[in-house]
Amino acid sequence: MANAQRVLHFTATSGYDHGTRDASFALFTSIATELGIEVVNDPIGTVPSDASVLGEFDAIIFSNTSGNNFLNVTQRANFEQWMNAGGHVF
Repeated sequence: MANAQRVLHFTATSGYDHGTRDASFALFTSIATELGIEVVNDPIGTVPSDASVLGEFDAIIFSNTSGNNFLNVTQRANFEQWMNAGGHVF
C-alpha cells in the first residue's frame, strides 16, 4: 500500500495578518479529506526549519503569507532544497 500523500499548509507571516488562517486550513482540510490526503498546519515555520521533516511532504500550500521575512536563511535553504528535489508549491 502506498503512503498517504501529505500536504503542508504554511501560513507564517512577517507582515499583515489576514486573520483567515483557520478558515483556510478548514477549507484545505475539507478538500483533502475527500481525496484521502493529510494536511498539516504550520502557522509559525516549524516544519521548514528541519529539512528531513520538510522532506516528508508531497506539496506545500502557502496560504495568507505576507511580508518579506517570514523565512529565515535555514528555512529558505531547506525550501529550495525541497523544491530542487521535486517538491510542489501551491
